[in-house]
Amino acid sequence: MEKYTVELWGGVIAAFSAIVVALISKGRLAFGAKGRMYQNLGRLAEGMAILEHQVSDPDSGVERAIMFEGHNCGGQPSPDKPYYVDVIQPRTRASDGHLSADEIKEKYSEMHVDSHYIYMLRDLLKEDHVLLNVSEMPPCLLRDIYNSKEEEVKHSLISLVGIRGNSIIFITQATTSDNMDAGTLFNAKLAARKIRNLIR
Repeated sequence: MEKYTVELWGGVIAAFSAIVVALISKGRLAFGAKGRMYQNLGRLAEGMAILEHQVSDPDSGVERAIMFEGHNCGGQPSPDKPYYVDVIQPRTRASDGHLSADEIKEKYSEMHVDSHYIYMLRDLLKEDHVLLNVSEMPPCLLRDIYNSKEEEVKHSLISLVGIRGNSIIFITQATTSDNMDAGTLFNAKLAARKIRNLIR
């Protein structure tokens, strides 16, 4: 009789222990997922705040800061597939006649780009930053966009901020002024580095 009682209590204790371990494990998973979500939302907010600061601070010299994704619908870039650029986070300084952030997202998402754009992205992978002086660009899609009445961009710093799978994540920080001075360029590169660190 005692033998059966000991076995019974042993089974009860084992079952109780399994339940406790399962509950603790589930709590850790929930807390881990919650903690990761908390951290990721914080990084998202910081990245957006950097772009917002660049266009809202008149001393930055930047009037348009946009995060883009370059991709070909999932695979590696290839001559037999089209290549697209999508707007992820657009920020602009309010001004008459120029596109708003929502209009930029609507107009330039899922944009099929040309060879000049692809060469620029390839250079970006090597250099991390590409500074474009629109007046010196050859005829191409990006020059047409920058020269349009809705844009009137004169200079643009394009910065690599991450690689996600087969996609290139980059930001453009542009100005309609005739000169992107050393201070503006330094601050734009610093903002890009901060965003790159957040994405990593």
